[in-house]
Amino acid sequence: MGNKQPVIKILAFGNSLTAGYIKFQDDHPYTLQLSDLITANFPDHLIQIVVKGVPGENTQDMIPRLASILAKDPYDLVLLLGGTNDMGVFDHVQIYENLERMYEMAKDHGAVLVVMSIADHFCTIDWYLEKRAQLNQMIMYELL
Repeated sequence: MGNKQPVIKILAFGNSLTAGYIKFQDDHPYTLQLSDLITANFPDHLIQIVVKGVPGENTQDMIPRLASILAKDPYDLVLLLGGTNDMGVFDHVQIYENLERMYEMAKDHGAVLVVMSIADHFCTIDWYLEKRAQLNQMIMYELL
């Protein structure tokens, strides 16, 4: 029969950053490097990363999509990156509340949750930087 490697199934869930779109260039998902790093640290495991990033999606639209994905397949780990597309639409509290709903869904699913903050990028508008800082502070408290 042979030895069967244990599988670590990871869901990378988010928007265009998860899909791999960076500065309007070709896609290059962060999950490519992540897979290499995890494989190097867990050589006796088979690493399966399912990338579910939708460009332009906001957190409100992400909630039902995540629920549908989690209902179909089990995951050991859920990486969640969202909120970038919400910055000009919702206040930081509403964005966080949407993220928090998804955090709870992943935990209820039985997966280990990895939350990611809103990344620094080319925007230098004061209101955006302040909102991003406030939201990232709220996300960091999720880790405590």
